Amino acid sequence: MMKTKVIAVMAAMLLLGTVQARPNAEWNLKGASRTEGKVVLTLVSKEPELTTANRQAAEQTATRQCATWGLATAELNGEIERVCDGRSRFGKCKRWRFTMPLQCNASAP
Repeated sequence: MMKTKVIAVMAAMLLLGTVQARPNAEWNLKGASRTEGKVVLTLVSKEPELTTANRQAAEQTATRQCATWGLATAELNGEIERVCDGRSRFGKCKRWRFTMPLQCNASAP
């Protein structure tokens, strides 16, 4: 009986850790220009603010795109745009769309 409880608690902790480790959303490529070295990504999220993890995920996604062009890194290039992408029937925003412009760089910062 005690063994079953311990296993159940361990399984719950493992599941909780897995859920917390997943990013809440995924960045998508909205546009890219190889000649200008620019990448524009979008993210749709239920959260009204970007987390540090979301920003880092965007930079990693853009850096992968830049690498296909032979450029080493990507960094924020301008303002992050945030618009409401879906409202509840009471008018409250329930989904946000973020657009992030990034610039590819030839060398690591």
